[in-house]
Amino acid sequence: MFTQCFDEELIKEYISLEKEVTLFFYGDLENYGVNDKTAKYYINQIDGKIDSIILIFRNTLFSFYSQNEDYNVQDVLGFIHDKKVSVFSGKESLIKKLLPYMGGYMMTSTYFAKCSKVNKNVLIKDSEDIVIREITSKEDKIDYVKSELSIAEFSVSFENNNLDFNLHKMEDSILHGSTYLGLFVKGKLASACSITASSSLSGMVVAVFTNKEYRGKGYAMKVVSELCNRAFKNGKEFLCLFYDNPTAGRIYHKIGFSDLDKYAMIRHK
Repeated sequence: MFTQCFDEELIKEYISLEKEVTLFFYGDLENYGVNDKTAKYYINQIDGKIDSIILIFRNTLFSFYSQNEDYNVQDVLGFIHDKKVSVFSGKESLIKKLLPYMGGYMMTSTYFAKCSKVNKNVLIKDSEDIVIREITSKEDKIDYVKSELSIAEFSVSFENNNLDFNLHKMEDSILHGSTYLGLFVKGKLASACSITASSSLSGMVVAVFTNKEYRGKGYAMKVVSELCNRAFKNGKEFLCLFYDNPTAGRIYHKIGFSDLDKYAMIRHK
């Protein structure tokens, strides 16, 4: 039976076996703790031992982890059956066991990669035309959100397309540890990326994009490289990211990422 857990050390001890696939847990623990309603933790104990753990973020985003590949599937299904689940995610080998019992849902899988050191030959210096800087000003934030909203591949992840709503979410994310970096060409935002689920240990590189008129120039590799480099200088041990595009995979491998596993997300069809 799943019960809410307020013991931060117990959670950390359980998720420490696979720090990469549980980095969402680490990030939310550091940024929200165990008493904030934004991020809630539930553990299923069987015969006195933890069988699995679920993180619920903002009520509808579920992250799942178990040290046991043969975890109790029925207990998980029983816990989530009366809850609003927009996304249920975790290591593919664990998540795929739930799908046969979740009618009306579909599963997508992505590659899961890790980087602990940036290949220095991909880093660039600022020039008269190209500047990479953190997105902190109101004007830059608006340009970022407008650009992100225009990317068709991202549309499935937006709760809505309202500019003010997504600006508020961005500012809240920054308040809770997220970093946004942009590559500007002659003052205009050309490419960007960000780190979410940020902790002192790790973070997830997300929302990598290049505006249409600037594609094919290697800007995405440049801005992701710089984001990673800054994160490691600030003490992070590793960063992870998802990708399903082979072209993107080659770019990330050049930066210094290596594939770890497959990660899966279950959502409504």
